[in-house]
Amino acid sequence: MREGKNFAAIGIGVNFNVDQGINFFNKFGKFDELMVGRKWFNIGVLKYIWKYFPGQAVTPQVIVMERLITDANSYSIETEKELLREYGNDNIKKISESNF
Repeated sequence: MREGKNFAAIGIGVNFNVDQGINFFNKFGKFDELMVGRKWFNIGVLKYIWKYFPGQAVTPQVIVMERLITDANSYSIETEKELLREYGNDNIKKISESNF
């Protein structure tokens, strides 16, 4: 936790079937949260692809976000900004090997 920051791995899947989405993410290790089901209309896709942080509707992609939580007791997110977004296996592999 450099700089007093925490990290959470959140998976957003574009499967219609929730069980298939969970099984897909189980191949990649542990996640803190999963948003799966409803294909391109689940809440994660709506937020991080279509509406608040628009991006390409492609998989796979990795998005690194920074959130400022103002009051840990009320779970309020004051600000949220995108730090990095990479598309495709090769680009994701490159960032996973870097010191990001």
